[in-house]
Amino acid sequence: MKLVQKINLLLLPIIIVFAAFFIFVTYKSMLDYQKRQVQHTVELQLESLQRELSNELNYLKLIPLEVSTYLHAIISARAQYQNQSLQQLMVRLNQSGANLQWIQLFDYKGNLLVSSDIEGHYSQLPVQAVESMTDNLGGAPIVSLNAGFFFGGNQQLFYYRSYRLMVNKTQRSPGARAVVVLVSRVDSVANRFLRLTEQFGQLTEIKFEPRSVVTGSVNDAQFEHSFEDGVNIRMSNSEYQITVAVPESVITDRLPYSLAELSFFISVVVVVSYLILIGLLHFQVLSPISLLLDKIKNTRFGDNVDIKQMKSKSEVAELHNAYVIMLKKLNRLASFDYLTGLSNRVNFQVQFERQLSRAQRIGTKMALLYIDLDNFKHVNDHFGHATGDRLLKLFSERLQKSIRPTDVAASLGKGEIARLAGDEFSLLLTDVESIEAAEKVAARVLKMFESGFLVDGVNHNVQASIGIVMIPDDGTDAQSLLQCADAAMYQAKMKGKNRYQFYNQQIAGGIQKKQYIEKVLIKAIHHGHFVLEYMPIFEAKTRNLAGVEVLVRCPALANKGIGPDEFIPVAESTGLIKEIDVWVINESLTRMNYLTDKYGFNGFFAINISAAELHNREFVGQVSGLLSKHQVEPSRVELEITETSFVDNMSSSIEMLKQLKSHGVSLSLDDFGTGYTAFSQLMEFPVDRLKIDRSFIQGLGGSASQKQRMVDIVLALADLYQLEVIAEGVENEEQIQYLKDRGCEYLQGYYLSSPLNWDVLQSRVSDNDSKHSIPS
Repeated sequence: MKLVQKINLLLLPIIIVFAAFFIFVTYKSMLDYQKRQVQHTVELQLESLQRELSNELNYLKLIPLEVSTYLHAIISARAQYQNQSLQQLMVRLNQSGANLQWIQLFDYKGNLLVSSDIEGHYSQLPVQAVESMTDNLGGAPIVSLNAGFFFGGNQQLFYYRSYRLMVNKTQRSPGARAVVVLVSRVDSVANRFLRLTEQFGQLTEIKFEPRSVVTGSVNDAQFEHSFEDGVNIRMSNSEYQITVAVPESVITDRLPYSLAELSFFISVVVVVSYLILIGLLHFQVLSPISLLLDKIKNTRFGDNVDIKQMKSKSEVAELHNAYVIMLKKLNRLASFDYLTGLSNRVNFQVQFERQLSRAQRIGTKMALLYIDLDNFKHVNDHFGHATGDRLLKLFSERLQKSIRPTDVAASLGKGEIARLAGDEFSLLLTDVESIEAAEKVAARVLKMFESGFLVDGVNHNVQASIGIVMIPDDGTDAQSLLQCADAAMYQAKMKGKNRYQFYNQQIAGGIQKKQYIEKVLIKAIHHGHFVLEYMPIFEAKTRNLAGVEVLVRCPALANKGIGPDEFIPVAESTGLIKEIDVWVINESLTRMNYLTDKYGFNGFFAINISAAELHNREFVGQVSGLLSKHQVEPSRVELEITETSFVDNMSSSIEMLKQLKSHGVSLSLDDFGTGYTAFSQLMEFPVDRLKIDRSFIQGLGGSASQKQRMVDIVLALADLYQLEVIAEGVENEEQIQYLKDRGCEYLQGYYLSSPLNWDVLQSRVSDNDSKHSIPS
């Protein structure tokens, strides 16, 4: 997943959740704030209403003083004038701001004596307005009985107050108590409710609920509120209770933004912010990283890393700069040899292909020199790899200096001198005028070796073999040209070393043959087109069949006259030998089991393995697996390795043999005496048998010879180290007798038997239960 996708995957959910949360919190905050505002506004209105009512109704407390003054005259007046007098009193009082609607006078039994309201509205009064008089005539002349609100017709709100009055004695009334009721119309409540409705809409619910008749003050109001489904406020005191319910919809309509508008606005802000953030990330992070990646992808080995470092001190800039520095170091390590500072194989091939394209484009010639140091292995083996490294470095320095004289009719570009492998170097000459120019450079390189190389006080007389290809005469493909130059160098070694060799048709034929062999071997491996032959090995004393040496053949190559001596080296150089060896071991164990089960054969199978297996970490496990698979007796399996296989790394090879030996197999050292192994090193080899090379056996017979003495020495050493000996290439009875007399255990050669195919081997084994002897 790309970084921009990761950023989107990470940021988008967070931004969406954050935006939704922000919208929710903002909208809820706006709604809560608006509810508080509505609450505050309603409570202010109700408090104002309470004050208005208090001022309006408190005036009624003063009226009874004036009423008592006229009461005697009103009561003593004729009946027809009583109501008229009371009405006149009410008019006069209203002129003072009383807003009275009517005045009514009752006796102590509750009977209406006189009323200013001739229409009889007194019937609308609450029962509590008139209380029964007591017989007690004592007390104050005016006593407030009760007060309260009530609704009249058309839901008009009225307020009443009742008083007990002491009536003065007259001729008609010796003295009595009466109740006067003053009724006032309350307009402030309706007006205030109308104002609230206009302010908060018709959906607002407002209720005025009078309480039971209570004498007390209206100034002790208390407020209660809740915000469920809107704003609900209740104001209550001793005489009434007012409830105002403002619905949620009314409050949301008063918000500056609706939920949809707020969501849209915040979404736009979030999207714009996200785009700005992505833009900044792209500019500050993604773009530098993308630029760096493009540069990395387009930078080839050998090219200069031209990525500019960023001047910013941000983390991205520091990462960018650190990566550029590391890339330059890696490019240097990947393109140049750490020891000599020359181009390595990969970088050289890049430069080679580039120069090939240039030469084809402008029509110039080039020459490729493939240089291999002769006897360099001797320096490593005897003086150590550190000395060898210093020699290589000294050679590379001389090489760079020697091929730059002004009289060389060729030019050399940067990166066109390379160390291809351990002691293998290449030299690419561009703009070559003639074959003589390449020849002149090759001679100049060889001249470098005349005085040797002085390292740590020792002068090392190494030499060089050089293969040369001319371009485009010998080809235009970089890989093929390197192979041709390598083949020419190998030919120079075969001719005696310390020389140069131009690529020619004879060498080309050798390369083509090698390529053909490789192709046939690959096909044979995939389809199992190999066969085995078996070279009998006999006991020297009895000439009984003791075992066989397994020989691999490739019929497809044999038809072309190509035998193992040619295809085995090709298989080793290409790595195909590993698969061939495993096939041979598996097939050999199968055949051994067959001979054992059918004919009772108890001899051994000697199987040749390549020197490459001594460096193959998987080989021991493969052998162990095959032994387990076929359930053979490991001691009957003998693995043969040539003495020259130990040349590259003796200690590692010996360790590999010890691992094989631990699985119970027998080991044989083939072609003993032809390699570089000191006799004293025999004690280090975990082998069971030695095979004397046929070149020593051929010299046996007649008078004593150097080869006879060599055979005697080998037999004596084998006896000393308790090793068995197999003599190869036995050709006559005299050789057999000589070997038998000196204690050689086993014989092998065409005189005794040529290699046998499978059918003939079965026939031979079946005779006398594999004890058949070869007649003399």
